[in-house]
Amino acid sequence: MISDLSALRKCPMFANLGPKELERIGFVMQERTFARNQIIFCEEEAGQYMYVIKLGLVKVWKMTEDGREQILAVHGAGQSFGELSLIDGKSTPASVTAINTTTIYSMSKTDFVNWIVANNAIFMKIVESLCDQIRTSWSRLHALTMLSTERKIMYVLSDLSLKHGIRTREGVLINLRLKHKDLANMVVASRETVTRFLTQFQKDGLIVVKDGHITIKQSLSLPEPGTAH
Repeated sequence: MISDLSALRKCPMFANLGPKELERIGFVMQERTFARNQIIFCEEEAGQYMYVIKLGLVKVWKMTEDGREQILAVHGAGQSFGELSLIDGKSTPASVTAINTTTIYSMSKTDFVNWIVANNAIFMKIVESLCDQIRTSWSRLHALTMLSTERKIMYVLSDLSLKHGIRTREGVLINLRLKHKDLANMVVASRETVTRFLTQFQKDGLIVVKDGHITIKQSLSLPEPGTAH
C-alpha cells in the first residue's frame, strides 16, 4: 500500500480518476527503489507487474543485432510501463533500467486483473494510453529508419524536449543529463558522429550544451512523415 498518490495523479491512465478510485489503486501497489543502472526487468521476461514512476528516470532499451544498446524511450515521474505484457500475457518486448536512483510503484498481475481490468473506465484509459504509445512508436520507427543521422538527432532532441523539457530564458532545457553516448544509442550511430552534429548545432545557434544538459534555442525543423532527407 502507498500513501503518496501524487505520481498516480500524474499518470495519464489514472489522471481522470476520483480520490476513492486512486486510493483503491494505491492500496494494492507496492513501493520499491532501484539504484542507478539497476535493471528493473529484462527483455523476454514474463511480465508480472506494471509500474508507475514516483521519482527518477528509467530507460527502455533493446540490444541490436550487432550487440549495441538502442534506447527506445526515457520515462520520468508519473509515467508508466509494463502494462502491455499484463494485458496480452506475453513476455516484455524490451529491457528497462534505472538511469538514476528511481522509486517506482508496482502492481502485480493478479491485482492488475482484479482492480484494473474489472474497472471499465480505468481499463479504457489504459487502452487509450497504449494506443498513444503505439502511435509514438510508429512515428519513432519511421524517423529512425528513414531519416539521415542528422535528422534523427534532431528528431530525438525534439521528442525529448516535449517529454522532459523545461522552458527557460534561453529556450527549452531538456531536463536530463545526456551523454553523447546516450544520444548515440537512441539514434543507433557512433558517439563520434553524434558529437560532430551536436557541435555543428551549437555553431548554428540551435542548441546550447552546458553541464551535460542540452537547451534547444530554436525550433528543430523536421520533415513531414513519409519523407526523408
